[in-house]
Amino acid sequence: MNAGPPDATVLAQARSIYRDAAALYRAHTRAVIGSATVVLVPFALLDGAGLLTADTRDTHPIAAVILVMIAVGTSGLSGLASIFYAGYLDHTAEAWREASPAPMRSHVVRALPWRHLVVASLAVYFFETVGFALFVVPGLIASTLVCLTGPLVVSEDLDARHALRRSAALVRRQPTLVAITVVIPLLIEGSLADFAGILLGRNVIIEIGLEVIITLFLASFLGIVEVTTAHHLQHAYAQEPSADRAGDTQE
Repeated sequence: MNAGPPDATVLAQARSIYRDAAALYRAHTRAVIGSATVVLVPFALLDGAGLLTADTRDTHPIAAVILVMIAVGTSGLSGLASIFYAGYLDHTAEAWREASPAPMRSHVVRALPWRHLVVASLAVYFFETVGFALFVVPGLIASTLVCLTGPLVVSEDLDARHALRRSAALVRRQPTLVAITVVIPLLIEGSLADFAGILLGRNVIIEIGLEVIITLFLASFLGIVEVTTAHHLQHAYAQEPSADRAGDTQE
């Protein structure tokens, strides 16, 4: 995968993706931010308060086990919430393209292919972990190749294995575009709260406020950009008819 410097065509495509994402965001601001408030903000509050990690230093063994169990449980729920929200953005983007109202959250809960999404999320986490264990560059390459897996599970009705392969195939076609619209913005978003915390001082109230603001506005918009990028590449490089559909495969 050789990204190379962005050329005029790639930059034009990136601008088009950001314009579409901004139009979608404006059209369904209430639904996007409202769902982020309900689904993601509670875990942003827990993260800002440090409750998604377990510090067991100088802690009684029984208390340490309880802390670890709480951290694992809340992290698992946070992961499911993130999966749902990403799926909700997929359905919202589809509604926007059809000039339809934003979907009901209850409808999306029933419609999402939960098993495939959970398996895909675990697989993405595994590949990213292995990549970064090998060093920064392999980690970034792995993250880039699998970054479209979630949207593809939903929009193309793929199982986890085929969605991973499809994501890697699409990214290899346009690595620079994906870096500009998905990877670099997500890296910035992931480090923004920590950087702001260093500048403004390590204060729990400040960190919680930053987590909420970033989740409501930046993370939600970048989620739309990711979905829009996947849609752009899907149409540019349509997959051949095959038995890759989730309903036709068994994992």
